Amino acid sequence: MLTKDDLLQIKELIVEVVQTETRRIVKEELEPFRKSEDVQFTKINERFDKIDRHFKRIDSKFYKVDATFRKVGRSINIVIKGFDTTYLDLEKRVSSIENHRNLIP
Repeated sequence: MLTKDDLLQIKELIVEVVQTETRRIVKEELEPFRKSEDVQFTKINERFDKIDRHFKRIDSKFYKVDATFRKVGRSINIVIKGFDTTYLDLEKRVSSIENHRNLIP
């Protein structure tokens, strides 16, 4: 006759064998899905890399455009300062002529 300890040992052995076999079967069944997931992740990573390279090119173009705008802005400021100086000189001349000729502005 089997004792209680014998039955417990048999139960533990059966549980261990069932768990091992279940893990093996689940692993075999999931393997194709893992491979397809790996392929999908690889494709997604390739697309992200492609998008990242595209954005880097766009960023470099924006830096060039930004530098060009800064140069144009400096040129405009120089032109404005020149016109301001010329206008002020002209206004002084007109004012002195008006004063000299006693003209009403």
